[in-house]
Amino acid sequence: MKRTLIVLITLSLAATIACDRSPDTETAQAQAEAAEETPSVAGTEEVEFRWLPDGDAQKFKAIEDQMGGFSQSMIEVGHRYNDLHWAGVDRNWGYAQYQLEKIGDSIEAGIIRRPDRAESARPFLDATIPSLQEAIEAQDGAAFDEQFEAFTNHCNSCHVQEEVAFIYVTPPEVRLSPAGMPPTDE
Repeated sequence: MKRTLIVLITLSLAATIACDRSPDTETAQAQAEAAEETPSVAGTEEVEFRWLPDGDAQKFKAIEDQMGGFSQSMIEVGHRYNDLHWAGVDRNWGYAQYQLEKIGDSIEAGIIRRPDRAESARPFLDATIPSLQEAIEAQDGAAFDEQFEAFTNHCNSCHVQEEVAFIYVTPPEVRLSPAGMPPTDE
């Protein structure tokens, strides 16, 4: 319905201004043609943004700023690192696998948001996580403990490389998550 109305208005404008080709009428005709080419979505209403600026580029920039960069990924990694540690202590291999996978996903998302961090993050994804993954898949507690220590050391090496050595990672001493070992049927 709206599209039909836009087409009718456009045709009326075109017929009205066809006799007069001054610069102002050419602009009006160009605007009418642009309106005709812009598809209308049924039910679309004017949207008033509360904090987003005008213009698509400015909106995308504002959204990027709100999402943050690699530090947002590190907040999630820190949370999941804690749970990964306790999953290993509990020998809850399913939960350990889940947390390790989510850590990898979060680091990948961080690389997308901040590609300059890829050089230091990529070895973590390509070597450190797979080594810990092998211990989890083998359900080998001793191997997990060894690889988790290597995992922690790699976190700290990466922080040194990224010039944030003041962020020093240590295995947690207190369980922050209510997640634990599921009950058994025994």
